[in-house]
Order: sequence, then structure tokens, then C-alpha cells
Amino acid sequence: MYVVALAVCNAIYQFSPMMDLLSNVHGRWWMGKPLCDLHNYLTSVGSASQICIHVSISVNRLWAVHSPISYRQHHNRKVALLICFAAVLFAHLIELPGCVLDALYYSIDYLEHGCHVDYMKQILWSHFDFALHALTLMFIIVAYVHLCINRWKRHRKNAVYTSGNESGASDRQNTRKEASKPFLVLSLTAVSCFIFWTPGIVSFGTIKYSGKWIPENVLSVAMTMYSIQAIFDPWLFAFSVLATKKKWSLAGFGK
Repeated sequence: MYVVALAVCNAIYQFSPMMDLLSNVHGRWWMGKPLCDLHNYLTSVGSASQICIHVSISVNRLWAVHSPISYRQHHNRKVALLICFAAVLFAHLIELPGCVLDALYYSIDYLEHGCHVDYMKQILWSHFDFALHALTLMFIIVAYVHLCINRWKRHRKNAVYTSGNESGASDRQNTRKEASKPFLVLSLTAVSCFIFWTPGIVSFGTIKYSGKWIPENVLSVAMTMYSIQAIFDPWLFAFSVLATKKKWSLAGFGK
């Protein structure tokens, strides 16, 4: 379910850079205000939904590791669907009001300045938007580091427990191999989020809080890297499914 939700959010978000590409080919925004408003909605809400689904995956894994009995008893497809729905709803609660106000009152001249949201006219919303992106990325990285430490401690404990017990050691080694590839994908996802999202977050933070505009080519590279993450995610998850042919619960993603 998390895989499907993330794939849908990625697919929706990709319409935004595609519209930017068409605009750049023509040298200006030529698709009119309604599509410009749609573009801004996809950019703001789509990116926020991606991040919130990534947070849901981290929360799911933390739940599976720290409360495995509760996880097995209560987590199912319905719960996964509710978690994903709550994540997307939260993204809308943060981003949608600003998009609506921008479309009604604060929209810029897209023929002259291009199609984008004018965050400077909605200071409070821009704070929430930046906090959503920055804090959720921090949570994903901190949660991943915590899970790595927990995994390392568990492996050390198992090594001590199974020393001298060949059958137990063999069973635990097989279990470790089954879960290693999904965990590898989780690792690559967390690292890729850090690599691809950090330039964009730092760029907008610099513009917002220092008042200094960064070079256009630097900003373009940062936004391009952010868009690449949406392409990178589905390939990672597809690799995991094809490589392991196991349920995602082994990796803590649930059913």
C-alpha cells in the first residue's frame, strides 16, 4: 500500500516538471492561468505528499521494530491505507490554503515572471511550507540512523545468543538474508532523499531567511535534483519486489 501511495504521489508530481519543460521550450508560460494554478497545486501539494508518504514509511518501520507484537496484531491493508490517507490529507492541510489564496489574490503575472507561487506574499504559509520539507527530511534521516543502530545492536545480540548453536545460527542467518535486500532499498531511499532534497531545501531556506537570491542555474539544478527523487523511488521499490519476492513486512513496510 505504501508503495502504491508513493508511486501515485510521484506520478502526480511529475506533471509539474513536465509543464515546466513545455513552458521552457516555448520561452514563456503559454498555457493560461487555470493550468498555472494546477501547476502550482501539483508542485506544492504533490511534493508535500511525497515527503509525508516517506515519513509514513519511516513511522511504519519504527512501529514494526519497537512494537512487533502490536504491529502484527493491528497493521493490515486497511491501516496502511488510513495512514497513507492521513499523510496526504496532512499535506493538503498545509499546502492547499496557500495555493488557493495565491490563485485568488496573490498570483503573479505568469507571462512576465513565469508560473510559480509567490511565497513572499504569504509569509506565514511559507514558514509552514519550509518547516514541512525541512523537518520531515530531518525525521527521515534521524529515523533511518536510529533503525540502523537498532539493527546493528540486534545482530550483535543474535550473534552472541547463537554462538555455539549451529541450527539457531543458520535459521537467523537465513532470516537476515531475506530482510537484507528490502533494508538495502530502505537505506538507498533514505540516502537518496537526503541527496536529492537537501539542495532544494537549502536553496529556498537561503532565499527565504537571508533575503539573498541565489543564481538561477543553481536553483534550477536544485529543483531538477528534487524532481529526480520522484523518478528514483519507483525503481528502488520495483527492484526490491523483484529481487526478494517476499512480503514487504520483512522490511517493516507492512502488508
